Amino acid sequence: MSAKVISITSRLPQSGKTHVAAALAAWLRNEGRHVAPLHLSTSAGDLFQCPEGGSVSRTTALLAEACGLPPEPLYEAGWPALPALRQRHDVVIVELPTGGAPPEGIESLELPVRRDDGYIHLGQLPPVPAFQPDLTPACPDDVAALPPWSLATAPRSGIISLPHLANFSDFRLIRGAEWLTAMAPGRFQFIFLPASLDPRKDLEWLAEAGLDTWIAGQCAGSARLFATGWAYPGAERLETGELADCWKLSRILGRRVPPPLPSEETLDTLARWLLQVPGLATLVHPSA
Repeated sequence: MSAKVISITSRLPQSGKTHVAAALAAWLRNEGRHVAPLHLSTSAGDLFQCPEGGSVSRTTALLAEACGLPPEPLYEAGWPALPALRQRHDVVIVELPTGGAPPEGIESLELPVRRDDGYIHLGQLPPVPAFQPDLTPACPDDVAALPPWSLATAPRSGIISLPHLANFSDFRLIRGAEWLTAMAPGRFQFIFLPASLDPRKDLEWLAEAGLDTWIAGQCAGSARLFATGWAYPGAERLETGELADCWKLSRILGRRVPPPLPSEETLDTLARWLLQVPGLATLVHPSA
């Protein structure tokens, strides 16, 4: 039997279609369904590279993540992609463009979405407060003007791998950075000192490894030095967690770093958010 199709529609832009589509995908995935996205709405933001080749919009990558799938170009290839998706999956969630509708002949459960005074409405069902945080944040104008980040053009960045490092997760957005436990040849444009659980011992380690002298030499050669969560001589200080802000990081690196995809924890919260809507489960599973 071919997969069920659920179409997320809206009459106005910025209605919350992507949040609803991702929430529905996460919920059905948690139920054990094999879910796939078909994103036909307006794409925004920088492209995500697909593991098997090609690229997709961030929104399509987000919906694929909610389905537990790696992104692939098929997920935004238009209605002709539907037969292949229905053969491979139990449910296909389609995010339609504003004012769009499924073509004639395609049986689909339509969920019209609208936003009103901070609430999301799904058809005639009771409203639910809009989900936070925003999964599709608007890029600030100054960051949008920056060139996109890529491995080929990214500035050379080094992260000192301290023995008592306290905030590894702060640096997950700095892809391609070199983690350093010894002096490295060549010039760096950025050097980051993570927060330390034991600054005194880590300062001793830096001196023993000669990294304090190496860092000073890099700074003399125009590298920018940042210390997160603690004071280090000559470093620009950041608070722990600041580098997890993609817009803050973009301004530092001079490259537009795309927002990260939501974590599994966020997707689980998103699924529970949608289940607050009374009657939705019966609407999606009428035989339940």
